[in-house]
Amino acid sequence: MRRATAAASYTRTDLDVTALTTDSIQDPGLGVSNPRGGAVTIDGSKFLWTVEAEDRARIWDLATANDMTDVSGVQDETTVNWQTALGASANQEDPSGLMILADMKTFYLFSRKGDNVTKFVYSTALDYDGTTPTYDSHVAVGGDGFTASSGIWVPDDETGFYIAYNGKIGEYAMSTAGDLSTATLTRTQSISGAYGIWFQDDLSVCWVNDVSSKQIEEYSLSTPGNISTMSLSSSYTYTSTGATCYGLSVTADMQALVFDGSNDEIVVIS
Repeated sequence: MRRATAAASYTRTDLDVTALTTDSIQDPGLGVSNPRGGAVTIDGSKFLWTVEAEDRARIWDLATANDMTDVSGVQDETTVNWQTALGASANQEDPSGLMILADMKTFYLFSRKGDNVTKFVYSTALDYDGTTPTYDSHVAVGGDGFTASSGIWVPDDETGFYIAYNGKIGEYAMSTAGDLSTATLTRTQSISGAYGIWFQDDLSVCWVNDVSSKQIEEYSLSTPGNISTMSLSSSYTYTSTGATCYGLSVTADMQALVFDGSNDEIVVIS
């Protein structure tokens, strides 16, 4: 895969796992059950997250960029309903993995119902509850063993994507950038406990959420983007009491987020 280019208005830094020292629990406080995945926009203004058995995303407006404790308005009733927007043919029930590209309009979503990855695009950046997204393309990945994934990462040049589930990581390439109907599995990597994955923009480093050991693990890739060249370099153990902490999302200011499906909470690691 080629190097991804982030939006010019914002910059990303690298997550230093060795510098992580604390984790806090953020209870969504919405009576939800089993959060599965989510992502923060690159400008840090909105956090979208998915809940098992709901065909939509819930939205937090962050009053302070990337600050998960400073929620100015929780949009619970007015939320994105992908199943309605995209139609049953897209099989987007029970979304569990979510990636927002740097344009803040383009989304990639994993569905547990159809074991699909689907791309859709909003006409206006950040207007997730005011407009209906346009369906673009999708690909079924269940046949490759990704049947309940909660971790997905896509570079901004949309040349492929990475997905993680039950100790298995998959690397997919799109022969036509951004067209999921052209995506094929390139290679896989077995990492014990892997239920979430996120990459540095140049693809030379990735981070994995290891559910078994409750660790954020950092891997270097001697060949950028090639998961067969992953080598563990450091790790951080978080303290959530939940037995199943799914997914992994990294904010632009490099906080790591995992989703505690046992306690219905979001774990913020910084």
